[in-house]
Amino acid sequence: MEFVKYLQSEWAVISQAPVTFIVGAVIILVAAYGICRLQFSDRIGTLNERIALKDDTIAQYKDNTGADSPDDARRMIAELEKRLEALEPRALSLQEIEILERELSASAGFVLLARDMVSADSVKLTSQLERSFRKCKWSLNTAVVAGLGFHPPTGVLITTRIGNELSGDAAVVVRAFNEAGIKFDLKKEDQPPPEEKKFKHSVEVLVTNPI
Repeated sequence: MEFVKYLQSEWAVISQAPVTFIVGAVIILVAAYGICRLQFSDRIGTLNERIALKDDTIAQYKDNTGADSPDDARRMIAELEKRLEALEPRALSLQEIEILERELSASAGFVLLARDMVSADSVKLTSQLERSFRKCKWSLNTAVVAGLGFHPPTGVLITTRIGNELSGDAAVVVRAFNEAGIKFDLKKEDQPPPEEKKFKHSVEVLVTNPI
């Protein structure tokens, strides 16, 4: 509005020299354009560089991972981690061992720990369990077996020989495994008569391959 008022007030002068006014206006517009271009050229260049870098990063990401999106990459990584876990022998974490030993220390008893001789995957886990039982002052018998009559799906079978009730040493072992988050199958058998008892233990732990 101020510019219009200016033109109205100066129209008498402008009308006397219109060419000079137009040339001056063009020069002013060109100068303003040049100033604006200088001011924004650096910003535009930076934005173009960022766009180009983003495109290069996306292309490199696809080449390196073979994935089309971050979700696909996360899914691929999860699958690779599962494969690595399957290749590594089963083992307890430090936290699982700590919880297991805390529960086993509550009441030491008698236990038979057996390992499937054809299961290489069970060696490390059996060794960890043996150390924990001994550390917690349990009386431990060990055995190596072959030709399993029943293959536990979890790869760990706890067998009790006290009937349907879960008490004594068997209850302590089952509770310790549950608290530590160690998956196992439970098999309950009747208590044998005194003349047939070969060992003092009423609970057995068998370690083999999971199914």
